[in-house]
Amino acid sequence: MICKERQLFFHYHERDDREVARRIRAGEADFITGTGWALLDKFFVLLEEIGFYSVLCEVRGEGYQRIMIALVRLLTTYSAKVLLGIAHLRQVPVLLFRDVGLLKRIGFTATQIREGICKRGEGRSHPMHRKILGDFLCRLTEGEVYGIFNGVIKNLSKKMYVKDETFILDTSPLETTKLYENCGMKRVTEKKWDSVRKKVIEIMKYIFGFKIGMIQGVESGIPISCAFSQIQVHDNNFTKVLVQQGESNIRPSITY
Repeated sequence: MICKERQLFFHYHERDDREVARRIRAGEADFITGTGWALLDKFFVLLEEIGFYSVLCEVRGEGYQRIMIALVRLLTTYSAKVLLGIAHLRQVPVLLFRDVGLLKRIGFTATQIREGICKRGEGRSHPMHRKILGDFLCRLTEGEVYGIFNGVIKNLSKKMYVKDETFILDTSPLETTKLYENCGMKRVTEKKWDSVRKKVIEIMKYIFGFKIGMIQGVESGIPISCAFSQIQVHDNNFTKVLVQQGESNIRPSITY
């Protein structure tokens, strides 16, 4: 509202979905994210229905010396970050932590939202510093990660979300640098065009990283088992482990 020579002028902002869609198609948006706790309300209902929180309650947080925030709250907050399409942790304080309704839906109290959980980043980031959220996944042990995954899949199966009759097994390499802790190393042959010799030559090089194997339903796309190893491990080493774990998750009565 602008006051000029005792006259009032109102400027109205209107929603133009067509213009928004045009700019998205043209790539004129820096980033796109959903907003509001209502966007994720059905997601939270699903988590409660499949017993997700009861699975998380079994996680003890062995990688923590002291726990100031419930792990279930940290994982739920991180899940909200992913579902909102927030790509970088530096965007979390603006796009997630300012949504009071969403934070309350996750389980943070009004005092925590206003004053923060601890003194780290005091006055700048509530309810927590973004690095606390980023470090969370790194502190989970291998057993805790597998426990969460298998527990959720078993609950999904009990609730009849997994109805597939056909499944597919596949592995994927996850390349890193050699600085990653416990990463593997694999020698590969790479073909490259030599402009001097005018022919294709083969170059030997080393790649570092890990490999993940997974079995998932063809129709639903729901993974029923997963395994993680170093990048040089042959795919055959995943087959038996994945099949046994997958059958255990969707058919608990099977024994070996």
